[in-house]
Amino acid sequence: MESFSLFLQVDTTSVGYKVGLQIGSWLPFLVIAIIALLIIVKGYRHKGEE
Repeated sequence: MESFSLFLQVDTTSVGYKVGLQIGSWLPFLVIAIIALLIIVKGYRHKGEE
């Protein structure tokens, strides 16, 4: 039960928490965008080889 109480005491006013929250909210979109960009670039390179 001691470890559970540690999760309840997260300091949500700290700068590190806010930065981590921003990164965590943008990261999935960035990963999807980077993967899509790599697929598009790979498609253009493949088309140029033919």
